[in-house]
Amino acid sequence: MGIFDQIKAAFTNTDEAPAKPVSKPDPQPEAPAVPASGQRKGNSYTVQSGDTLFKIAEEAYGDGNDYPKIFEANRDLLDSPAHIFPGQELRIP
Repeated sequence: MGIFDQIKAAFTNTDEAPAKPVSKPDPQPEAPAVPASGQRKGNSYTVQSGDTLFKIAEEAYGDGNDYPKIFEANRDLLDSPAHIFPGQELRIP
């Protein structure tokens, strides 16, 4: 008997009854989406390293193309949608 046959025999036990299928618990309702990278508090968001307005809009609205909404709501803080920095607290309209 070769090594592979020995391994197969070690993991094959014909004396046992087949295992019963494991029932899965009822699915739990999904929690509301919260940006994984930063912190969302009410209608604000704290920018984390690696964030973009597109990514924040994708998490907040489900569509990253809605990033101009966030930019316009934060014109007093932002000069450009491409320039956000970790630690900034952005309003999410």
